[in-house]
Order: sequence, then structure tokens, then C-alpha cells
Amino acid sequence: MRRVFSLLPLLLLVAACGPSAADVATEFRDRADAKIAKVLAAGKKAADEQAALRAPELKEQLSFKTSDANCALAHVELFSEPKGKPQLDLILGDMWLTEPRDALRDPGSRDAQALRMSFENLVALKYLAVVRTLSKTEPVHLGEKSFSPGSWSAQVLLYDLEKGELLGGWPVEAANSSNVNVNMSSIDKWLHSNLWENARKAINEKLKPHCTKGAAPIS
Repeated sequence: MRRVFSLLPLLLLVAACGPSAADVATEFRDRADAKIAKVLAAGKKAADEQAALRAPELKEQLSFKTSDANCALAHVELFSEPKGKPQLDLILGDMWLTEPRDALRDPGSRDAQALRMSFENLVALKYLAVVRTLSKTEPVHLGEKSFSPGSWSAQVLLYDLEKGELLGGWPVEAANSSNVNVNMSSIDKWLHSNLWENARKAINEKLKPHCTKGAAPIS
């Protein structure tokens, strides 16, 4: 038993000597910098895209938010300088881009294994889908039982990151439901939330047929 116990400190020491966050950042730096540059170029291009919109012809299905994701979804405002606020903030996270980009600047004390996964996910991306709002009208309540419905019109533009080319896109529209259950103390907030939910559903329905196993890009 003494021999077993005497080995434990050494085994623990060896286990603790894995690569640090700085080591992981160094390992991925060239590949991550190159992919970030391609993502930013495509995202900035989307802001002024004038090409005629047509549904893309894809050789493979899109996959979002999984360990084998090949596409990221973002608002066009993510790529403005400084970063802008979307007219209708539908996408809840952009850490797929900001986490590895920030880690390249300063790895700090990040968990090395989690950081490795973040870099692996980034460099594996082949496509970028950019949501560009064209118009938005907020709903307005007119009384206890009536309201003027809001509406939202946008495009989802799909880019090939390696080529930096627009593959096509989809027009997306949403509006308030005809009947909306609200909390009377915050009617406008609930009406806005209903428009927000319907806009997210509209994006999912447009992209779902092009996604792996029909998985929606946002949830």
C-alpha cells in the first residue's frame, strides 16, 4: 500500500502539467487568425451586399451549434466597428467568435480544454449565415384588448468562408400573432417578445430544410 500512495503525488503532478491556455492559443494562432479574418471579411461584406438574392445550392447540409458545426449564424451588426446593436436582437450568443478572438489577445487563466474546443469549432467553420434586417416596426398597444401589430423583414445571407463568396440567401419576414397573451403591467414588452419569437421561428423555418437532420439554427 505504501508504494501505491507514494506514487499518487507524482501522478497528480504529471496530470497537472498539460498544456496551458497560452499553449493552446499558440498552437491555434495561425489557423484561428486566418479563419477570423475570413469571417470578418464575409460579415462586413454582408452589410453592403447588393447581389440578387436567390436560394443557395448547397452540396452539403448546414450544421449549427454542435461539435461538428460547419456554419455560424450572426447579425450583420456583429461585424460593424464598433459593434452595433441589432434592430431585433434574435441571436443570443456570439462566443463562437468572441471567445477565441479574445483568447488570442490574452489567454489568461482560461480552461485549456474548453479553449481548445472553442478553437477547433472556429477553424472547422465553412459557412457564415448573416442576418441583415431590412425593416422593423414595433407593435403598439391601442387599448386593453387591441394593438397595432409589429413587423420585421430581413435577409439571411450565406457565405462560403474559404472563397469569400456569397452563395445565396433567403428573404425572411415575421409579424405579431393575431392574438397575444400579455401581462397588463408591461404590454409593450410582451408584444415585442411575441414579434421576437415569431422572427426567430421564421429564420428557423427558412433554414431548417437545409440543416442536418432538420435541426433549427437557433433555439
